[in-house]
Amino acid sequence: MYKATALALGLILFGGIASSPALASSQLLIAQASNDDHLDDLLEQGQDFVDARDYRSALGVYQEAATLEPDNARIFSGIGYVQVKQGDFAAAVEAYQQAIALENDNPAFYYALGYSLANLERYAEAEDAYRMATQYDRNDVQAFLGLGVVLARQGNYDEAVGAFEQVLALSPNNAEVHEFLGAAYLQQGNYSKSLESLTRAEQLDPRNSNVHLNLGVAYINLGNIDAGLAEFRQVVAIDPNNGLAYLQIADILRAQGNTDEALEAYQRAAWVQPELPEAHRLLGQMLTEKGDTLGAIIAYRDFIEHDPNNPEAHYLLGMSLLERGRTDEARTSLQQALSLYNAQGNQEAVASVEAVLDDL
Repeated sequence: MYKATALALGLILFGGIASSPALASSQLLIAQASNDDHLDDLLEQGQDFVDARDYRSALGVYQEAATLEPDNARIFSGIGYVQVKQGDFAAAVEAYQQAIALENDNPAFYYALGYSLANLERYAEAEDAYRMATQYDRNDVQAFLGLGVVLARQGNYDEAVGAFEQVLALSPNNAEVHEFLGAAYLQQGNYSKSLESLTRAEQLDPRNSNVHLNLGVAYINLGNIDAGLAEFRQVVAIDPNNGLAYLQIADILRAQGNTDEALEAYQRAAWVQPELPEAHRLLGQMLTEKGDTLGAIIAYRDFIEHDPNNPEAHYLLGMSLLERGRTDEARTSLQQALSLYNAQGNQEAVASVEAVLDDL
């Protein structure tokens, strides 16, 4: 039976197919009252720049303010905020750490630190920061959501589920949390619970293509191929540039023997999302099955372009070149595959490639 691959949690922090907890503007908590008129003016200017989304100017103003009042945690929080808005997460981490050193019981600072660390893929540190945020504010939905995200990114799906369930206790109609919870169950292989959570997410947010994508995976793994295929088709109806959905559609059609439509779906996947090496690999294999070795050569060259250190890509290209009688080119590709397989220590593959080369 066809089995879909469980898709990873796709969060912005992870680089993927959904959204991360947003950094709330309320975390810019600059103390406006002081005995220094110049400082007050700077803080007001900084707020005006933030409101105008002129973050570069805001940063300069807040940095000057910090020299006038270096023990003001909220000024450093403001610096961190504008660094985040500019995408400089490393600098934001330093600013929020300074804010926490001055005011170590502020959950907003810990949340923002966790968010910044997660964007740097420093997930274990982000987990610690989010946990501190939840300790100081047990009702902070975004902190629990962030905690669940970084736990999932580290492969700790059991604890991630617990964090997401905590969010649902606080915000039961939060579509994003139902989506993340369903994706975590999917990674655990708990397809029934995944289906339940994702169905609720779909009810709350029916135009979310990521929800439909993971619903399709859940249905397929529960044996409901038709429902799964329908979900994948719904994905591309919402998001015509979703290569992952086209790959799933193509795999199902191929398994059902519908090779013409499968080929079209593989071609579409490679076209709309060319950075997916798997799309080019599968397209090449489908073309090979249909006897189009020239088309397969083109697909495998694209495979190599997007995954140059994958020995299988060079092997498949070499075999297609060999099929076309282009022996010298085939030898070059196969030798490259051999070198890469050797580097991996894959002796079985090495032996297979050597056998082909010996026959040339």
